[in-house]
Amino acid sequence: MDGLLDEWMIGFKFKITQKAVMKIITGIGALLLLSAGNIQAGTYYVDQANLSAADGNPGSADKPFKTISAAAAVAAPGDRVLVRAGIYRERVAPARGGKPGAPVVYQAEPEHGAIVRGSEPWAPVWRKQEGSKGVYFTVIPDEKTFPGPNPFRIRLNVSASDKKPPLRPGETGKLLPYSLGQIYANGIPLIQSQKEDEVERVAGTWIVTDDEKEILVHFPGDKTPEECSLEITVRDRLFAPLRRGLGFIEIRGFVFEHCSNQGPFPQRGAVSVRSGYNWRIENNIIRFAQTIGLDCGSEHWNGKSIPDAVPEDQRLIIGGQHQILNNKITDNGLCGLAGWNHKGTKITGNVLERNNRFSLGGAECSWEEWGAIKLHASDALVEGNLVRNNYGHGIWFDNGYNGARITRNVITNNKGAGIFMELGTGQCLIDNNIIADTAPLNTFYNGLGIYAHDASGLVVAHNLFLNNTSAAVRMTRVTNRKVGDKANEASDEIIVNNIISGSRSAVELPFPSVVSHDCRSDWNVFFNQGDIFRFVYCFGQPAKENIENQIREKAGAVLEEDFAVWRKNGMASMKLWGAVTGWSLNSRFMEKKELNCNLKILENTITVTVEGDRLLQMNCPPVEGIREDFAGKPLTAGQVIPGPFQQLKPGQNYYILFPGK
Repeated sequence: MDGLLDEWMIGFKFKITQKAVMKIITGIGALLLLSAGNIQAGTYYVDQANLSAADGNPGSADKPFKTISAAAAVAAPGDRVLVRAGIYRERVAPARGGKPGAPVVYQAEPEHGAIVRGSEPWAPVWRKQEGSKGVYFTVIPDEKTFPGPNPFRIRLNVSASDKKPPLRPGETGKLLPYSLGQIYANGIPLIQSQKEDEVERVAGTWIVTDDEKEILVHFPGDKTPEECSLEITVRDRLFAPLRRGLGFIEIRGFVFEHCSNQGPFPQRGAVSVRSGYNWRIENNIIRFAQTIGLDCGSEHWNGKSIPDAVPEDQRLIIGGQHQILNNKITDNGLCGLAGWNHKGTKITGNVLERNNRFSLGGAECSWEEWGAIKLHASDALVEGNLVRNNYGHGIWFDNGYNGARITRNVITNNKGAGIFMELGTGQCLIDNNIIADTAPLNTFYNGLGIYAHDASGLVVAHNLFLNNTSAAVRMTRVTNRKVGDKANEASDEIIVNNIISGSRSAVELPFPSVVSHDCRSDWNVFFNQGDIFRFVYCFGQPAKENIENQIREKAGAVLEEDFAVWRKNGMASMKLWGAVTGWSLNSRFMEKKELNCNLKILENTITVTVEGDRLLQMNCPPVEGIREDFAGKPLTAGQVIPGPFQQLKPGQNYYILFPGK
């Protein structure tokens, strides 16, 4: 028969066509090529402490590279760069990314033994200030000290475009602006003052003088410069490719610290994915960046506004699909983790604390970018993070969150809002979080558990709110900005199955209208007795008089006293709230003795003491998409209770929230 080869005997006869043989040969060839690729992939070693280390070496175990940059210049898909302990004073800029199944891996060994630092030792000539103790002058370092612009001559600036206002002179009667520079004495950051006389008064401080010629330093403990080991920041990036859009890079176990990066926009993290995709950033410590610690987004909407990009990369490049796992992101000047316009990123198991450590606000920020996590991200997952003690919002989604989920986080002792959702539409699930002790950032962001404006489609379920200063949940509309081609709304908000205790008010929602419709609040438990609900007047609603008349009509004679109280102080009783809207008909007030929560955030534990069975027998309706509670226990149909812990029993229930953190 045409096209047949000889019959092959392999225990039995079968016939095979020439076309089939060619397919087999092609497949075998592909496997051989893949195998060859795997054979070529290998490990490069970096060990600055090795006396044989040199960047001209092959990067083998016995002849390692001296710098990480040397390995980054040659590492290819499937390669691993193993970095031994030491302080590496360089910007690591990978030349290439990896491929699916063959990432380029950068790994510190031992974990946190390799420190990538943006500062250099500093030993200038000093001039002692007459009559002082521990106060010295020196000239601003020469431009040759820095691989890029001199950070001690650049003003810290958070804005959409204008980065050119001069550092000095300052404006009469106002504090001097911050520079991008940092000074360290014996490993400790000195405080950059905004007034010269405070440097003279307080040890451990410094300032660029008003004539921008000198740096004035008051050394810790009134010491002399010779008694201190000094460093200054010279680099504005620590790990960031030169080319944008690289994918499949992994960074594991490093310490990244001391970086003089400018504020957004563009977003320029000390560690940056540079609009890349499918990065895995795991078990690192990222700290003491002047502005953003880690950026995981697409940098800027206008590629021509990204100054350190090659011409072919000065365009819109959208990245995403990253995994950011088990990192400690702390003590950064503006924001811990930021990501403009990306999709599908997972942020899990991280600790974010003491970010916006400069308490930056209106004077430095014409755009609001402060907080622990600031994302513009759809289909993102923010799960199991410890977000505490940040001088700004804990978790902030802005201008895009469709399909995102914020779940099983502990968010405590932050400023402004524990969670802030701004400008968007499409469902976002916010569930099984513990949100506690949020304090005011200013009179607008005045200590809210969850705050949303110009945002629709939020589902807030099974959260525990404890002792937030203002409202546990406030949702409103403050502008007429568009989402896509439509004006935003504050509609389709669902607030169910939560436990709320200790805040000034429990739930604040707009009165139903054309710009705020189909909202629902029910099956919640409140431990604040009294009038704890508020109708928020929002942008685009009917006149206040019209709303007042509608509330009066629905209150009727039965709730006349409740209406009078609401009209006087704006706070509604549960009866009035339910009569006007139909909300909270299945919600409950309970005595504090029925549920007592003792949150020990430094110990990372919570004890939930239950007395009686009213909470345990509420039988709330399940919420779509929620299958497990904070502790990973399943929700059982017919036995669903409010809050993040589903298997509570009478007596004391004890949970360790974040072991080892």
